[in-house]
Order: sequence, then C-alpha cells, then structure tokens
Amino acid sequence: MKKISSIILLFISISIFAESNLDRSLQYAQDNDFINARAVIIEDVENGDKEAKFWLARYYRDPNGFNNMDKGIELLIELAEDDYAEAQFEYGFELAKGWQKQNDEEILNVVYWFERAIENNHPDALIYLGVILDFDERNFLQEIKTLAENGNAKAQFTYGHIQGRGILSSKGYYGDYDDAKKWIIKSSQQGFKPAIDFLNRLKS
Repeated sequence: MKKISSIILLFISISIFAESNLDRSLQYAQDNDFINARAVIIEDVENGDKEAKFWLARYYRDPNGFNNMDKGIELLIELAEDDYAEAQFEYGFELAKGWQKQNDEEILNVVYWFERAIENNHPDALIYLGVILDFDERNFLQEIKTLAENGNAKAQFTYGHIQGRGILSSKGYYGDYDDAKKWIIKSSQQGFKPAIDFLNRLKS
C-alpha cells in the first residue's frame, strides 16, 4: 500500500513540475489575475521565449487585463519583426481593421504582414489575404505595385514576394519569378532588411 501511495505521489509531483510557466500564466489570465499572469512568465520573456512574449503582448492589449494597447502593440511589433508568425498574423489583423477604406500605404502594411506570416506558414494568413485581394471595389495589388514603381521599398518587397509565391485572385493570376526577383533586388538596394535577408536565404 505504501509503495502504491509513493508511486501516486511521484506521478503527482511529475505532473506539477511538468506544468510550464506559460500554462500557469494562462490559468491566472483565465481567472483575470493578470499581475500573476505576467509575473510567472516575465523571466521567460526576458530570456527570449517568443510564445511567452506573444501572450504578454495579449495581456497588455486585453481590456480586462492591463488595457495598455501601446505597450501590447510594441511587443507585438518586436515579435513580428523577429519573424514570429503568430505575431505577424495578429499584427496584420490589427492593422486590417477598416481595411476596405484604408489608403494605399495603410493597406500595404496589412498585406506586408500577412505575406510575412504566409512565408512562415501561418495557417490563416493566406485566407485573410485572399479576402483582401479579392475585394471588388479596388485592386489593392495594383495599388501596391504603383507604390513600388514610385520607389517604396516595402511595396517593392511585398509585390515581389507575392509575384514570386504566385497568387490567384478574382483580378487574375499574379506570378512571375523574374519580375519578383527584380522588385526584391530593388527593395534590397534601398536597404530594406527583409529584402536583403530574403536574397541571402536564396543564396544559401
């Protein structure tokens, strides 16, 4: 009987220690205790845990949490720029609010971040981007191309990336590897880091 009790206690101990800081943090957040939710993951965030930082960004943006949108978006942008797909998609989603009436540079930012998330295999980014590019009242991809032609480095990279990946929308098929490379090279020549990094990956 003592042996059985010892085994049960061992399994209980293993279960307790197996629970991650993030698991405990999410439980605190579920109970609306965001102070402790932050406290148990802050060291992980400082040590470069991207998933923990992603949830911390959500805690800051949550109206029932810290309700500090600026801080939450700041963390989200840092993660997105650090190539974390969930953050790239979520930041694109934040930027997409009211997308039907956005100007060309605003819609460029939305498309750019969805495209970056697609590159990192986010499962929903392609769906959302498809909805935007299929919008009947405007040709957003043409607007991005015009920005690229006018020297916008982000637009050059984004348009080139879409051309290289290829996409079929209600406006037709967009896909041309040579054209894609031309635009991404133009972007890199202006010092746009994602374009430089992309070309370096092609060489490796």
